Amino acid sequence: MTAVARRLLACVFPLTVLVPLASSDVAAQVPEFKIVAHASVPGAVISRQTLAAIFLGVLSRWSDGKAIVPVDQSATSPVRAQFAEKALGMSTLAVNHHWMNQIRSGRRPPIVKKSDGEVIAFVAANAGAVGYVSAAEALPETVKLLEMK
Repeated sequence: MTAVARRLLACVFPLTVLVPLASSDVAAQVPEFKIVAHASVPGAVISRQTLAAIFLGVLSRWSDGKAIVPVDQSATSPVRAQFAEKALGMSTLAVNHHWMNQIRSGRRPPIVKKSDGEVIAFVAANAGAVGYVSAAEALPETVKLLEMK
C-alpha cells in the first residue's frame, strides 16, 4: 500500500464509522407525533391499521358514516417521515409511490399542510378531519387528541 493510499484510508475510515453514528443521532431527533381529529370524530382511540387505511385511501368513512378528511404534513416535514414509518409502516418515498399509483386510478391523496398550526386549523374547521402534529405541539380545545394503538 502506498503512502498516499494509507493517508486516504486514514481520512476515509473514520468517516465510515462516524456517518452511521451521526445518522442515528438525526433519526433519534425526529419528533414523535400526536393524532388530532375534529371534535365530531367518534371515539378517543384509533388503531395503527385504521390510520394506515385512512392515509392510504382505503377507508373513507368514520364508524358513524361521516366522510373522513385526512390531512398530511409537507413531504419534507420530519414529523411526516415519523408518521409514515410508525403509523403507516412505510417510508415517505413508499407512500409517495403508493399515491402516484392511486392518482392514476382517480383517487386523491390527503390534503397537505405546511405546519402543525395549519394542520390544527384545518382539522378544527373541517368535520371528519384527522391529521398529525409533532408531539411538542400544544393542542387547542378546538381539536381532540386520538390515542394510536
